[in-house]
Amino acid sequence: MILAAAVAAAGCQKDPLPGPEPVDPVVEPEDPVEPEEPEEPEEPEKPVPADLRVAYEAKDSTYFGRTAFAEWAYDLKDPDMTTRTFNMFLQPKCKDNNEKLHLRMKDESGAGSPEWGYWDYILHYESTDARGETVLLSERVIFPAGSDFGHRAKGLLLVNHPTICANAECPTEKKDYLFGLASLDYVAVFPDLQGFGVSRDRVHPYLCAEQTARNSVDGLLAVLHFLRDREIALQEDRELMNVGYSQGGASALAAHKYLENNCSEEEKALLPLKASYCGGGPYDLELTMKVYQETEDLAYPCALPLIIIGMKEGFPELMAGIEPEDYFTEKVVKGNVLDWTRDKEHTAAEITSRIRGASGTHQMAGMLSDKMADPASKEYKALAAAMKANNLITGWTPVHPVHLCHVPKDEVVPYANAEKAMESFAGGPVSWIANFTPLMPSHVGGAAGMYLQLLDGFSE
Repeated sequence: MILAAAVAAAGCQKDPLPGPEPVDPVVEPEDPVEPEEPEEPEEPEKPVPADLRVAYEAKDSTYFGRTAFAEWAYDLKDPDMTTRTFNMFLQPKCKDNNEKLHLRMKDESGAGSPEWGYWDYILHYESTDARGETVLLSERVIFPAGSDFGHRAKGLLLVNHPTICANAECPTEKKDYLFGLASLDYVAVFPDLQGFGVSRDRVHPYLCAEQTARNSVDGLLAVLHFLRDREIALQEDRELMNVGYSQGGASALAAHKYLENNCSEEEKALLPLKASYCGGGPYDLELTMKVYQETEDLAYPCALPLIIIGMKEGFPELMAGIEPEDYFTEKVVKGNVLDWTRDKEHTAAEITSRIRGASGTHQMAGMLSDKMADPASKEYKALAAAMKANNLITGWTPVHPVHLCHVPKDEVVPYANAEKAMESFAGGPVSWIANFTPLMPSHVGGAAGMYLQLLDGFSE
């Protein structure tokens, strides 16, 4: 057949060889082609139902517990030690679903996968912004999968994230080492806060205490609606634990204050606060800025645009008629430092490098405009008033226990914040976290020490 075709193509086809009479081929009828159905247009995203105040979706169809879900490595800067990597695995320590789950520190081999682990959900819920307008926010919720089989978690655990600048770093976008806290047998709640996640197009009210607390508390209430919708019950004597470090330390203390002083009795009954664990937080912004001003080598200059942009968003009346650009030198403004801070595409390290490069200095005085050096200027007065309104350690004393920790040589958030908090709350149920041991004498080392200690359980 191939040869005949080749000959025909060359124009020299020979007479066919004698053979049987040709038979007409049988042509099978083709199956009718059904017309394609037009694609249905996608339905627009539905708003959060007013009666539930929360919409949710499963983030992953698999359990977190089947593989390592976080790694955190530290170079301890000790010649006798190598880099330590903590692979955190979720593993059930149980003969049945009603025993406590816990998180076990394991070696890098990862031997021994758990039989079942944790459910992971993303929730969208409504809260209000600084102007009293409705804002849609997002949060991550992780809880024992055994809850579907009758297991009852101890209660809710509010985990307040540290300073983040890029949206890719927020709880609903990134698997984080803090997710390990879900192993303490709580329904762990990780709010993105305004400006991240579903609200990334909004300005983040950085360190604006009351709004941050209100948004987090609304997130906790949304989780209760979510659990009710899934028919998941907590223990009869459920409790609320509250933790955070760095910005998260300030957010945790802000939530503690809000729960005690701003919530209704009904909300307090729904969210029975037991204790808060606050580490390395800037509880007094005026004090923090004063220390920054006296520092020769500012370790975390990205905090400056974060604070000023945040105060502008959180206190629109106090900051009326003033723009964040008014607080910085022309070099910093033209260096796009503020644009980088607003766009949620850059990390804190990238913004820090940018502001140092644009200003040509590591000192705060060389980054800020002359208006910030003049206490009589309207810009100085407005920012000072906004920061004073955010002071978390004056005008009240906690009723429920607050446990603090802070590294004395903290290069990012001055240790004086913790000292002043202990002084201001003298006589209240406030104490240092027992046996707190930072992995390194630094801000990040303090975070590692605090959370690794909490993984062993909350101290009384």
